[in-house]
Amino acid sequence: MRSPYPEPTVAGNQTIQSARQALATARAAGNPEREARALLDLGRGYAAAGLSVEAATAFESALDVARALGDRELAAQALANVGSQLHQAGQHDEALELSRQAVDAFAALGDVRGRLRTLANCAVIEQRLGSHGAALADVDTALTLSDELGEPILAVGLLALRADLCSALGQTAQADSSRRQAVQRARRLGDPTLLARQLEHLGESLLRTERYDEALRIYREAATLHRQEADVDGQYRVALQLALVHQLRVSWAEADVALTESLALCEQVADEPRRDYLRASLASARLELGRYDEAIDLAETAAAGYRRVADPIGEGRALATLGQALEASGAPERARAVWFQALDLLEPIDSSAADAVRGLLTS
Repeated sequence: MRSPYPEPTVAGNQTIQSARQALATARAAGNPEREARALLDLGRGYAAAGLSVEAATAFESALDVARALGDRELAAQALANVGSQLHQAGQHDEALELSRQAVDAFAALGDVRGRLRTLANCAVIEQRLGSHGAALADVDTALTLSDELGEPILAVGLLALRADLCSALGQTAQADSSRRQAVQRARRLGDPTLLARQLEHLGESLLRTERYDEALRIYREAATLHRQEADVDGQYRVALQLALVHQLRVSWAEADVALTESLALCEQVADEPRRDYLRASLASARLELGRYDEAIDLAETAAAGYRRVADPIGEGRALATLGQALEASGAPERARAVWFQALDLLEPIDSSAADAVRGLLTS
């Protein structure tokens, strides 16, 4: 979930440079309020540049100045930002403590929007800490506030987070309901990118609960949206999921189409680690479809690729498929030789895959 805090008007180094100049001017003039605001801007600049530790330090300095000044509003902003950046820096316990203080500070000020966004941040930190029940309580409060304030995009993100939390707590029906509400709200907003992502999340949930037909429908809608938006990364993610659904449904012709698209998109997004996995999967689909020569070529290429990166499990499994294709094409002796190679690779590290190869050798 993205940070609930506003982005700086000018990102990165330009913001940092401007804030430093403003800070020097404020200190020279002896103006602590402007100093606190300049430190907040400096922290936001560091945050935009991805420098979480530096951002947290700037926000902590802003907090010290705001407290000395007695400015509760600036202090609340600084607290919230320190908490957010400490979370980004991996200091989750301290981040949660300060974010909780910020929630109370915003509540005392009557700043509902500040309270909402900091509650959302608390929930993200609590999820990271494994405090799923506390995170769920914060999400539910934040959802109520987001509806009151008219924050529909934030509400979609909160519902998605709620679904993840309910799933972690074993509340399957509640997780499903929240996931579908996120999709419905994204649909009403008319944002195709937001809707496609929520559809993907729903598809993942449907896959986990083996509702393959509905998952297929959901992923197809997401794929259409990603194509309309020319989102190649999105198309790739969904093509991979569609291929998985088709394989689970034992629909090999459809799996072949989805895997072929996935492999083409894999080249476009340069996902080198997954390329041989896709080749091996496509080899299995071609084997099932009786296209043995193509299966052999794909499995050989996949095995060679796995060998180059020293992945014996991937290589062994690709060799197992290669042996099946060789046997089916009328070369049983070559198949047995390949299976023995696969067994040598798999036996020390993957007993279940090794047992499957033994089954091929004894069949």
